[in-house]
Amino acid sequence: MKMKTRSAWDNLSLYESTELLKVFHKERFKREINTGKAYEIASHISQGREYFESASVSSPLVKPLLIYYGVLALSRALILFSNEKNRESSLAQSHGLTALNWNKTLSSGIQNLDKIEIRAEGGGTLSQLIDVQNVHELWINNINPLFPYMPIKLTNVSWNKSFTLNLDDLLARTPELISTYLKVMGQKPKCRKARVALDVSDISDLSSAGNKAALATANMGAGFEDFEEIKKYFKIPEISSSRIDHTFFNQDIRAVSIITEFNIESIRDMNSLFLSCEDLNDIYENNMDGYLVFNLNSGAKLSKLTRMYCLSYTLGMLVRYNPTSWSSLINKRSGDKYLPLLKSATEMLESLFPEAILFHLQGHRNL
Repeated sequence: MKMKTRSAWDNLSLYESTELLKVFHKERFKREINTGKAYEIASHISQGREYFESASVSSPLVKPLLIYYGVLALSRALILFSNEKNRESSLAQSHGLTALNWNKTLSSGIQNLDKIEIRAEGGGTLSQLIDVQNVHELWINNINPLFPYMPIKLTNVSWNKSFTLNLDDLLARTPELISTYLKVMGQKPKCRKARVALDVSDISDLSSAGNKAALATANMGAGFEDFEEIKKYFKIPEISSSRIDHTFFNQDIRAVSIITEFNIESIRDMNSLFLSCEDLNDIYENNMDGYLVFNLNSGAKLSKLTRMYCLSYTLGMLVRYNPTSWSSLINKRSGDKYLPLLKSATEMLESLFPEAILFHLQGHRNL
């Protein structure tokens, strides 16, 4: 495993101890769980670790499937940890996702691989994961004494009980894949590097921001061309002012930002952001930026964690049920342009999903 991923697992391994897990749960939720439930949670985390460790040394022919089984185990651990009523016997037996007519889509080869569809349905692991995550995402920006940026919660991230999406929908909404997606697909991804800043005097008090907030989004080749496009995709209301600012982003990024004022509630209605580190201090020190992610065409909103779950399911089931198509991709048959993109997606899931689970176990979303 890579160093950063190893660090995540070093921390997750603490949750494999039932005694420590009971302490962590009490610190997080101010209530105790019994040893039986602690053992169920620890068992799922241990199983997830075994799958990820197997994936790290496996052949590309089976790697995405092993990663998905690890993703599933860790997701079930988070569901158990986050809801006092959930026990292993009450966990959903279905994935919450169904592959739709993949054999037909792939009948002429892997050229249409990006079009394979899945349907999200209520009652499965995906639905339970959404429920316990209470789908909040943190927007983290620098703390700047001249213009203080602060964490805010993008609340009410929602989904329809049944909706359809395809592989491209997920790849295009994965910020870590922006550069590769643009080169492979020849079109802009459905996410944009951005920051939200609130003009507040007290960073611990969101209400002190009043009605004003600022949105900046970078034009980085895969970014927006103009502010009208920003307003179109993120449904920003009419503004009182806007200006070009070349200093809002890191100096080493060739970016032009547009900052505008609009109601804070508009931010809450936007889709989720990208957050790559599990440690908030690390984010501040490294001047991390966020991303706005487009809603799905159905209007459904998924958090970063649930988007990764859906992407891992799609790649895992492709390997399991369509091994010929996957083998054609690995062996560089016609249509193999997707290989670099899916390889990057697999590596991203292997690295970032354990970090995301740790982030939610530790409860940073409640800050």
